[in-house]
Amino acid sequence: MRAEYWLNWTIQGTIDVCAVLVRELNLGVPGEEEDLFEKLSGQVLSEDMVDTLQEMKRFRKVLVHRYRAIDDDKVYHLLTHRLHDFREFKKEVVHF
Repeated sequence: MRAEYWLNWTIQGTIDVCAVLVRELNLGVPGEEEDLFEKLSGQVLSEDMVDTLQEMKRFRKVLVHRYRAIDDDKVYHLLTHRLHDFREFKKEVVHF
């Protein structure tokens, strides 16, 4: 399996967790997926995490729709230097 698929599934998983939290906390219906993150900002997630999730969402869009050629160097960088973002997301959600 290519690393891009792993990243896609993992990013989608974080988005899904955010959707469940927004629904269960009765924070209203988001207009778009990015609104999920904003609704959780300050209450469940730090503002830094919201920024990170928005960045992840943008990269996922590239992975899924292939708007441009996927940069293998960027995928490698994310897998070797940014996996802590997923652990930090989990930590913030569990802490909440």
